[in-house]
Amino acid sequence: MKFINNYKKTLAWILTAFMVVYPFLMYLHVARPEGMELIYFAKKSKFTVDLFYYNKEVVLFVFALFLLAAMGLGFLAYWILADKLPENLWKGRKLWAALGLYFLLNVLSCIFSQYREYGFMGLSIDYEGLAAIFGYMVLFIGGFFLFAGKWGEKLLIWSIRLLSLLLTIGAVAELVWGPAFNIESVQKVLTPERYQHLLENIYLDYNGSVALTFGNPGFFGGFCALLFGVMTASALTEKSTGARILDGILAGGLFFDVFVSDSSGAFYASVITLLVEGILLFSKKIWKNCLQAAIIMTVCVLILLIAPGSFTQGENLLGNVKESVVNSQYEKTSEVFTVEKIQLNQGILSVEGKQRDFQVEVLKDAADLTIEDFRFSDEENTEIPLEATLEGARLSGEYEKISLSVVGRVLSLDFGYQDPVEFYVQDGLLYYVDFNGSLLSRIPQPVITGFEQFYSLFTGRGYIWISSIPLLWDVVVLGRGIGTFPFYYPQSEVAGMLNVHGSADYCIEQAHSWYLQTAVSSGLISLFCMLYIFAWCFFKGAGRLIKKETPSGNLEYLLLFGLLAYEIAGLVNNSCVAATAFFWLILGYTGGKLLKG
Repeated sequence: MKFINNYKKTLAWILTAFMVVYPFLMYLHVARPEGMELIYFAKKSKFTVDLFYYNKEVVLFVFALFLLAAMGLGFLAYWILADKLPENLWKGRKLWAALGLYFLLNVLSCIFSQYREYGFMGLSIDYEGLAAIFGYMVLFIGGFFLFAGKWGEKLLIWSIRLLSLLLTIGAVAELVWGPAFNIESVQKVLTPERYQHLLENIYLDYNGSVALTFGNPGFFGGFCALLFGVMTASALTEKSTGARILDGILAGGLFFDVFVSDSSGAFYASVITLLVEGILLFSKKIWKNCLQAAIIMTVCVLILLIAPGSFTQGENLLGNVKESVVNSQYEKTSEVFTVEKIQLNQGILSVEGKQRDFQVEVLKDAADLTIEDFRFSDEENTEIPLEATLEGARLSGEYEKISLSVVGRVLSLDFGYQDPVEFYVQDGLLYYVDFNGSLLSRIPQPVITGFEQFYSLFTGRGYIWISSIPLLWDVVVLGRGIGTFPFYYPQSEVAGMLNVHGSADYCIEQAHSWYLQTAVSSGLISLFCMLYIFAWCFFKGAGRLIKKETPSGNLEYLLLFGLLAYEIAGLVNNSCVAATAFFWLILGYTGGKLLKG
């Protein structure tokens, strides 16, 4: 069986090398969207540009096909040579059933979706379709079967160390020189010649946050939290002093990466995971290791925070630490006329304010309207006088915070938020102009009320989650299909959008939660299957960890904390093809190792 073992090791090496390189893949991809994507995401140019996700998904899918075929040949060879299948193939039937049902429900939801054309590759905003999920499943299987033995543990832990080092070097480089794609020579290498004329319109700007090749600082922070959980556990438990020092430095570097990503979700995930590590490792008599690791990590973080800061236009990154852990969302000023409800009824606009209500109706229909062609009335149906301003006019008295202007058939009402709200006059009636330019005769209203105080949670994610709850009533068995979330989400609910984001001129493109995303895409049963796999691995591993004298030399216990960190970050972040692939690989390894006992 030496041939089979060597064959398995070769596949493990190939898989490890792929996963180290994979997060850093990027290449410009241009698409001309059709159907709903054209309405929701395409700009005036009528094309979408992707640098980070499309090619990652294509490469992942092709590699997964290769790996699945190679593992299949290995199983066949083992069967022929040993006249039996591997012993652990039939272990964990519940785990395999949950994984298989999860994937099957994703497939079925896409088949029965109204927008099945987006199922295989996903939407152009994230490119995480069935192709990516298929890749995750194959990586789970690869992690489960290919890394058995001490050599497998060493291969995985050193790949995590290498990834951690590369990410921290990349984060420092991006802080000093900015995103790599903004460098002209890099742009030309990563852009097909036929699209190089578009480069003058492409400039990556994450407002000082670091994202590397993950396309979003939150995804980068979540991936760093995943590796941070592993490196911290290793720094606390390794028997070798040299390994503890190395892993402490790498863990400090990853915590720095979380800081500079400005991802509060990743920060909270890292801190909570650190606390869980402390609780589960409390009785392991490793206080000397803990003190040593804490000193090393702190020194490493401080050096990294101070050094890059001296090169970034005089900014002190220590001053930005607070911003990475505080949720900054839109804050209303005293100059805002707070809107609590806004609706159209037979072409008449009704606005309920925090203090006062008013109505707007059109007095006549013409191609070129003026302010005098509209009537503004208060709660008693008394006309509200107008006062002239340089830009147009404003209402008087208790409504003086509201300014307005009329251009052609468009009435623009500025309540003092970041952006005004626009209405179009047609056939003597008012229509709301939504984020994509469509005319709505009715403005969507929230189905669930009474939770407005939670809207601002996690920079407005609370508003998205609460507004999405009604979607879950229809996705118990099958979801709406991959990539359909923005098409079913109640867009253009003006009052909520104004108070949470300061503008109603936005499309809610994503669920901003891995679990909500999964439920809407493939159904609640699919979500429960995924959560069962996560919970089984964590509680099985945590239970054994508590009983063991020391977790040193058992990689599956270290990986538990990385998995936990990514799962916590997933509460506020979508799954992302740039980061989630590695998660499923180590989840598969952890599940396989725990099943073997």
